[in-house]
Amino acid sequence: MFDKIFFDHAFIEDPSHTFFKRLEKLGFILSEMKVEHPGKAHCRFIELDANTNRKLAYLEFVSVGKGGYSFKSSGLSLGYREKLENYYKKLSKRIKVDFNHKNYDWKNNNTDHLPGWNMLTLKNPPIRNIYTWFTEYEKHPETKKKTKSAPKHPNSVYGIYGLELTLTEKGRTYLSKVLGKEIKNKMKLKDGTILFIQRGKVNRFNNIILKCKSLKKANKFIKNKESHSFEKLEALMIENKNDFKKMWSLIIIQA
Repeated sequence: MFDKIFFDHAFIEDPSHTFFKRLEKLGFILSEMKVEHPGKAHCRFIELDANTNRKLAYLEFVSVGKGGYSFKSSGLSLGYREKLENYYKKLSKRIKVDFNHKNYDWKNNNTDHLPGWNMLTLKNPPIRNIYTWFTEYEKHPETKKKTKSAPKHPNSVYGIYGLELTLTEKGRTYLSKVLGKEIKNKMKLKDGTILFIQRGKVNRFNNIILKCKSLKKANKFIKNKESHSFEKLEALMIENKNDFKKMWSLIIIQA
């Protein structure tokens, strides 16, 4: 089962889209797409190349409107190479999960089953600081035949290399049930995205590691004054200053 799981997207709560807007100044092209989910969750995106047949992976930045539901956590959406409902049937034998559908046009029609998102969600997971679920995208009626490609970001960032997580022993045990595989310090998903998993006293989504074509070019925008490294590789750091303890930051390597 693990060999069919791939990275889909990651999100953070980003009040007033502060971090999102800052990233434009650091050489990222911001997607014009805007999506609203129930709970007054207003979502914006940065699109990147993906090593899957979907062509795109993305980072999601969620600003919660007044009176909406504030979740104050990072999130990780995974995908499954076969029908997601098949994985739901397998996973439901190990842990408590739900399988839900939401129409893309949910604000106008939330009754009929129309094209939308299928989501496999985890019930009462012990990993509360990292909201984890699976997403399946049904064909959108307005989608053109030509597959959309990611923009060429001026800072030369083009894709996602890996995700850095810290998990408690209880968190590791639970995630092993979700993925169907024993948790190791380094695990490669179907699309090549690497999970770097540390042991710790709290569960936390630390960083997203991005790939760029040129660190020198990237740093013309990011302007790191201190040297950084990741896995013995020279790196750049973009710290998320919106409650850093709970929300992921970005590390950039040349790869």
